[in-house]
Amino acid sequence: MSFTADHISRTHTIQLAAPPSRVFPLFEPLGEQEWAIDWKPTFLFPATGEAQVGAVFTTQSHQDERESIWTMTHYDPANLQLSYLCVAPGWRTAVIDIRCEAAQDNTTHASISYILTALSESGNEVLSRLTEAHYQTFIASWEKAINHYLASGQALPHH
Repeated sequence: MSFTADHISRTHTIQLAAPPSRVFPLFEPLGEQEWAIDWKPTFLFPATGEAQVGAVFTTQSHQDERESIWTMTHYDPANLQLSYLCVAPGWRTAVIDIRCEAAQDNTTHASISYILTALSESGNEVLSRLTEAHYQTFIASWEKAINHYLASGQALPHH
């Protein structure tokens, strides 16, 4: 029996309580460390973790210790857009696209899209559980964590 990869796309927009000039850097590899308590990338290129097209780093899943390899494929701070390709070998690929835009009252709308392709039957199983509702809950947790950081200067602790 041959493997057929599942492929899904999910997008959700969040409202962040600061202007894009303050919000956009929080989606860069170094910036995410400020608000995402479990975000601990290992920078391969450049070693400084500076955001640029071609930047490569790895992360470990805190749930199952699975390593993911990240490459920044698009970086356009002038237009408030960036993208990553994230590969979890044997499991799935993800193209993550983030676009920020100025909103009313000095706030930011951030549109976060994931395009996921399974690399195995177990990857298909995981993707089947990522419903629209699960994805919206996942990205809403980013909104809560980023807004907490913007208000307090600290990452939101685990509950």
